[in-house]
Amino acid sequence: MPQVNNRFVKNNIGLLAVTSVCSLIALVVLIFVIIESIEMGKNSAKVKEMRDKIQEIIKQNPAPVEGNKPLIKQDIEIYRRAAAELQSHFGTPLEPALDEFFKVLKLRKDREMWKEEFGDEPVPDQITRQRFVDVFRKKWDGIEPGNYAKQRYEFNEFRRSFANWDKALEVFVKAAQPCMVEPLNRDNSDEVLMAALGFPRRMDGDPRKLRNVLEGTREQLLKDLNDQIQIAPSAAGLGFGQLPEAGMQGQGELTFAPDDYPFIVRHLDIVCDMLRRIRDTGIKCVYDIRIRRGGGGEGGDGDGAVGGEAGRFNSSFETVGGYEVSHYQLEVSGSMESIRKFAETLDKAYPQRRVYIIKSIFLYAEENGAERVFSGADKEEPGAANPAQPAAQQSRRSRRSRRSRAADVGEDNQGGQNEADAERQRRLEEARRLYRERQARLPYDKRDGYGEVLVGAGDTYRAVVDIDYVARSGR
Repeated sequence: MPQVNNRFVKNNIGLLAVTSVCSLIALVVLIFVIIESIEMGKNSAKVKEMRDKIQEIIKQNPAPVEGNKPLIKQDIEIYRRAAAELQSHFGTPLEPALDEFFKVLKLRKDREMWKEEFGDEPVPDQITRQRFVDVFRKKWDGIEPGNYAKQRYEFNEFRRSFANWDKALEVFVKAAQPCMVEPLNRDNSDEVLMAALGFPRRMDGDPRKLRNVLEGTREQLLKDLNDQIQIAPSAAGLGFGQLPEAGMQGQGELTFAPDDYPFIVRHLDIVCDMLRRIRDTGIKCVYDIRIRRGGGGEGGDGDGAVGGEAGRFNSSFETVGGYEVSHYQLEVSGSMESIRKFAETLDKAYPQRRVYIIKSIFLYAEENGAERVFSGADKEEPGAANPAQPAAQQSRRSRRSRRSRAADVGEDNQGGQNEADAERQRRLEEARRLYRERQARLPYDKRDGYGEVLVGAGDTYRAVVDIDYVARSGR
């Protein structure tokens, strides 16, 4: 039996060698697989652990790195100042004038009101704007809105607590007048100042005062426009109806409710500012001005114009967040370029602290240039009417020509005039014939009128423009 085994080994030595080597290799591979499996299991456990940590971090509020906290506070302060600067442009055109007013205004230190206000602190020479507003509001808010006599008395007592109110008011008027159309004088400057500080301008509920403001502002607006823009009769009331005639009743009293007075003067200021800004844009005429109701504020239904309806102006401001939005619609006429300048001018009003937003512009042509082209009216020949000239100018020229010929007939004999007319007509026809032949010999792109804009060049358009005015609440 041992001999048989030895013989088997001798006869299959190659096979046994290969089998041994393969077994050894398989054993080594198996060891490597076991090692890698163990390592892979460890890595899988680490991945799961890291995923769990990430989920925990996501659920928590990430805390800033300690070294970044000063930088974050610095960024917050920068954004706060930038936001305040941006907000100052929304509906506060008299802000610089108020700054000048408070630089000059001085307190009367002997007044008991200031001694009580400052308590143990020494009464300063000047007062900040916020403290000024807070002190006056304590008195103002305790008075009923319709008690105009009490309001006037408290205001007069308050202004007497300042040593140089009149001088400071003159400084305010000088700085504020360029920012508004309404003429400032002794009768309205105090009201305008307090309105700029956020107090409603009620004008003692006196319709005569309102009438004076409306008439005086409209008269000043027409002077400022200097006939560069025509105000059509339909827009003469500046959005308040036909003033003053159609807005008057009985002994010259306005039909507007006293509660509407503060809103009316605010709309008047905004409308006049828009019209004065577009004076140099090339707009020819303003056909309609509408003050529209708010779309979401208190009492506003977002539909229709306010017009002269009593008791409705308080619904014409829509409150959006911390801002008040008023809506206007202007219908104007002018060239396409002038309407484009109209929109650009209002869009660039924000440096003067007025923010206008053009919501939509609807255009339609007053003249049909295409009809003029297809009718052949634009074919210019010697002696023919020039289509670039206004029709009224051509008509006036033709009437002058007819009157001139009629006068010549009256002075000369009829027969001689007929011969002169016939000769003139013959020369005109000959000139036209030569002109047509000369143009026909030229290349098409060298002929007179080639490349000229025939449709849309200089045409007049009507534009219905919807405009929003945005102001900070309480301003």
